Amino acid sequence: MRVVNFYILFFLPIISSAQLLNNSCLFYSDSAKQVLNLQGQGYIGSSHMPLEFIRLFYDGGFIDDNTIETLSSNLNGLNRTGLESSANLSYINYNPLVAKKYGYYVNVSTLFSGGVEYTNDVFRSIFQGNSSYKGERINLQQSGLHLRSYRSFEGGIVNKKFKVGLCYSSIQTEINSQIYNGGIDVSTNATDLTGNLNGYYTRSNPSSSPLNKNWGLTLNFEIINKINSSDSSSNAKIIAGINGLGIQHLSNCRNLYLDTSFNYSGVAIFDLSDLDSPSITNLNIDSLASISNQINAFPFELYVHKIGGKKEAKFHSCYGLRYRSSSNYNILLYAGGEYHIKKSFTIGSIVSFGGYSGFNHGFYFRHQSKKFISAIGTNNLIGLFWNQSNATGINLSLSYIIE
Repeated sequence: MRVVNFYILFFLPIISSAQLLNNSCLFYSDSAKQVLNLQGQGYIGSSHMPLEFIRLFYDGGFIDDNTIETLSSNLNGLNRTGLESSANLSYINYNPLVAKKYGYYVNVSTLFSGGVEYTNDVFRSIFQGNSSYKGERINLQQSGLHLRSYRSFEGGIVNKKFKVGLCYSSIQTEINSQIYNGGIDVSTNATDLTGNLNGYYTRSNPSSSPLNKNWGLTLNFEIINKINSSDSSSNAKIIAGINGLGIQHLSNCRNLYLDTSFNYSGVAIFDLSDLDSPSITNLNIDSLASISNQINAFPFELYVHKIGGKKEAKFHSCYGLRYRSSSNYNILLYAGGEYHIKKSFTIGSIVSFGGYSGFNHGFYFRHQSKKFISAIGTNNLIGLFWNQSNATGINLSLSYIIE
């Protein structure tokens, strides 16, 4: 499996990523004037790999031929795997203190996100070896990855219909890679590899400091529109917004723009222990490698939710979509409903498709008292109990109503 060394160095450090449905209790505090909100969420999943297999990458274990055959049968043309987590603490004051119309809010948050997308050829050649591609081409087109970690502070103006804020993010890690076109031709006896790559790889200078030279400056924007404003018996609303609309600055960023062809017929054993020694010989490189400061677009998130319904109705529908740029992320679509057992207690169910995995079926529970609104939800209930599921995730939210 001579080709496996190339893939491991290029793809496998980031074999993780994710998708999260927003379950913020803030959406259900219509009469509140001041609110303190805490939210945390995490997700892990894949479009074709079960959780048991994903965990082997950090727990260790043995992968047999039957497992690889089963996973290969579930592959699509382009596949995704991922892990994601975030937490945020917000204070919101809806009292009209700004221009006698808007209140204000502040929010501190952390986010980790990693994702990898890869063709079926990439997966098979890693785990089955290039000998299974004798006389064929290993397609690499559209394969890519990202890994990012942020700490953010945000502040802005808000009322019950509108929110806009300015956000500063301290970027601890930002790695992005994409192959636009490329592949590897395997000889009929699987001893020679000839390939070409066209794409890029960028990596920020890592930092653990909250204030560093890697930063993002963005606008976060949200509008809340009541579906039927003349119907006082309904609280159904559409919530639409965008997070991360702006720029990021990466200091001493490592850049590699690939326009490369190569021929590979073997590697000496001693080369494998020296990461500075090229494992692929006879490179014909027309590429640009540099270390420089960069200013480019910050990865953004776009979302639309529908919640609520007739105030006295026992059943409300909910649906929406979510999209993330530069995140190896497919558009996430979801729909479901919630049942109000009592005025203070609600259960809901949501079916979703997209993001970093396929179909998921989640449940959530929400409880509301005079001072507190709490909620717990999961993107995929089966994944919490069954390791053959492709995904699992959990979302926790707690709002304290100050007044």
